[in-house]
Amino acid sequence: MPDLPAFNTAPPDELRPLLLTCLAVPRWADAVLAGRPYADVGALFAAAERAAADLTDDEVRAAIAGHPRIGERAEGGGVGARWSADEQSGVTGSERLAAANAAYEERFGHVYLVCATGLSGARVLADLTARMANPPDAELRVVHRELVKIAVLRLGKALELSTSTLSTHVLDAEAGRPRVGVPVRLERDGEVLAAGRTDDDGRLRFAGELAPGAHRLVFEVDTPFYPEVVVAFRATGGHLHVPVLLSPFAYTTYRGS
Repeated sequence: MPDLPAFNTAPPDELRPLLLTCLAVPRWADAVLAGRPYADVGALFAAAERAAADLTDDEVRAAIAGHPRIGERAEGGGVGARWSADEQSGVTGSERLAAANAAYEERFGHVYLVCATGLSGARVLADLTARMANPPDAELRVVHRELVKIAVLRLGKALELSTSTLSTHVLDAEAGRPRVGVPVRLERDGEVLAAGRTDDDGRLRFAGELAPGAHRLVFEVDTPFYPEVVVAFRATGGHLHVPVLLSPFAYTTYRGS
């Protein structure tokens, strides 16, 4: 597997099959290759997301055709099958899930797709059931977003990036002390992944790991000017510490350690 310097310099024909395993859209793979060299992993992820933002409906359908049904394992022993098995490691097949998959495919004409990393079977089933109410065109847009998440996640695996852990610290600059009990939620693509409140030292550490890609921290700070503070960031491996320093009419954030 290439690291970022190798990714920037390897022959395109060597990298294209790996990129197509991340997202089976040739136009996307060519766009990612054309953007080289990338200064850092965050720039690569951003370019990959931009290139995937305008996939056509036909490209989305073609890309999902190679994905196994959720709860089933991909055939073969290639890297794509291994990645798929890893992504679905928290999901076990069941009669209810099989029946839900069949009903979804009958309604929409394609497999149900979700970025399943970190999701349980119950959570996947709840998501599938809720999405059955979508009109077909709206559902295809949801599938498009899930494809982008999977593509970025697999890019991270291709570069052998680790998952990330996350913590934060909220400080009140005017009072000169930590902000206690601030509600904070972690989001990705509008979905709340986790939530909590800062402790007596103004700190909050989120349990579990983050897949590579874009996330948001939303702080309900309720200052005179800001009802909430939103910090968007990219997870690129390792521990991420994202503090926020508050004053009544300003705030500062940075990547800490």
